[in-house]
Amino acid sequence: MDLELLISPSGLGKTEHIINEIAKEKDNSKIIVLTPEQNGYNFERILCDRFNGTFNIDVANFNSLSRKLVKEIDNNKLISDEINLFYYLQIAEDLKESNNFLVNRMINDVNFIEIVDNIIKELKEYNIDLDQLDDYINNLDNDSHKEKVKAISEIYFNYNLKLQNNKKLDKTDYIDNILLCLDYIDLSNYIFYIDGYYNFTPKEYLYIEKLVKNSKKMVISIISDISRYVNCNLEQLIKGYDILNLKYYNLSLNDVYKNVSYSLDIYRKSHEIIAHINNIIKKLKITRYNILTIVQDNNKANKILLELENNKILARKNLENYDNRYKDNFSLAYLVDQYPKILKSQTNIFDDSVQVFEADDMELEIKQVARNIIKIKKEYEDKELKLKNEDIAILYRNSDYEKYKYIFKNYNLNVHIDKDLSIENHRLIKLLENILKFDDNNLAVEVMNILKTKLTNFDNIYKQHVLNYICYDTFKVTKTLEKKSLSTTI
Repeated sequence: MDLELLISPSGLGKTEHIINEIAKEKDNSKIIVLTPEQNGYNFERILCDRFNGTFNIDVANFNSLSRKLVKEIDNNKLISDEINLFYYLQIAEDLKESNNFLVNRMINDVNFIEIVDNIIKELKEYNIDLDQLDDYINNLDNDSHKEKVKAISEIYFNYNLKLQNNKKLDKTDYIDNILLCLDYIDLSNYIFYIDGYYNFTPKEYLYIEKLVKNSKKMVISIISDISRYVNCNLEQLIKGYDILNLKYYNLSLNDVYKNVSYSLDIYRKSHEIIAHINNIIKKLKITRYNILTIVQDNNKANKILLELENNKILARKNLENYDNRYKDNFSLAYLVDQYPKILKSQTNIFDDSVQVFEADDMELEIKQVARNIIKIKKEYEDKELKLKNEDIAILYRNSDYEKYKYIFKNYNLNVHIDKDLSIENHRLIKLLENILKFDDNNLAVEVMNILKTKLTNFDNIYKQHVLNYICYDTFKVTKTLEKKSLSTTI
């Protein structure tokens, strides 16, 4: 059980350090890099550029890691996406006489089921049960909000009941089974690197705990500043001064939420990650681990390794220094320094180029975004200027935003979602997989899998080859087809 925290502000070389570590370890260990889905392609490209391939190295996110682990575990209880859809349709049919407004939306628009499913997945992801939902409903004063939460609570209850009656698990519940089984999967030769995340869900923290416990080594990259967590002057460490009684603050979630210096800090979300990791360290009774930090000083990035036992820094090593890409006071370091001062002061330093608005839910939020775009375009037209759609960018926080793309169409706005699309389920990829993995012993199923991609002109093949053979020797062909288990299909 070897743990290393890689703590540094953005742009100082955390990912480069991980790539260098992989170069040292890849021949003797199995490497898995966990990075957000939108960052996966870039990381793969970096690895290919550096190593001319990714043999013995997997790039994954927590969802794709789950899919890999499912192969190691009996998955007979796991329901498919198609069955999941029918569960919701059955629930909608069962509740169609109720006053549940979500049920009517699901019956009239099958695509809306995906939105309801995402809400329920998020409730499960954050371990919100029905009792907690009931308590929340009872404490709501807004009748409109109460109606919405009651509607989702009713579907949530019936969905769990449907799974229970059929003795099945959905993907979110199945992760709990995977986490239980992780103690019985041999990860002793695996090194895990976690890079590019700004936050984790409760289940992802459980994943991290299991991986730390069972793997050969875990390296977690966190965007933050080590000075928030130690009791020493970093400049003195960089210069190699011998400082006694160095300590690492054992930051907790209570510290993050109650201490103003953390709650107002630009790295607040990172402090939450640190606090959760500290909690994992306590639970697993890890006494010794390392913190590697990269510190900016005079346009140089300085890499320092701290060896910890409990909250004491036993040793530190100045590993290397190199040129830093931030060169002036407009750097990230300047922003980090000024951010808490801005929050603490009551002076409004912003002009009308920045506007903040809030909405009760994401649907209303996106409608407001659409209205704002229309308003801005109208203002340009009044000035006899033209604002094109490609001149406007919307930065959104998660993929749920994409489910409401239809709202923009309602406002006659054409929106292009710029993202890395997974080609895992592309028809051409499926066709190539089915051809490469073709099994003669299961001919009918294999041919049907190829046909389902709809990329083969089977009619033409049939007319040119099969019919010619049938005309030549009907009896012989029929016997051959029976032998190949294809006579019924033909």
